Amino acid sequence: AAGRGRGDGDREDADLSRENSFSPNHQLEPKAPGRSMLHWMKRVAKMRPPKPRVVTLEEVALHNHSSDAWTVIDGVVYNLTDYIVFHPGGEPKIMEAAGKDATRRFHQVHSYVSAKTILAPHILGHLPVQ
Repeated sequence: AAGRGRGDGDREDADLSRENSFSPNHQLEPKAPGRSMLHWMKRVAKMRPPKPRVVTLEEVALHNHSSDAWTVIDGVVYNLTDYIVFHPGGEPKIMEAAGKDATRRFHQVHSYVSAKTILAPHILGHLPVQ
């Protein structure tokens, strides 16, 4: 309401923000300038991927840190390290996938997202054919 000072109203506004959040997997705090998905997609459009190679799950498992984060989605190995600061869910959500096959979790949360489109220049390779 007009004239309302700091206090309980601010807490209510924050509660409404949480309730109206796009998804519980998204951060509520705004991203730092230049860290939105739009900025990421502009950046990706200018990049070229490395030559893909065969990567084992054992190798992927070694890359499970925020400074070196790889994951597997649909048999494709991605380096997520640079993407962490752009991801709407932030570092905690990316780290849930780091070092492992995150295919099932990815499709549960991102059924509408094309990993190959968003992460194309960060494709390292694919898992061995079985």
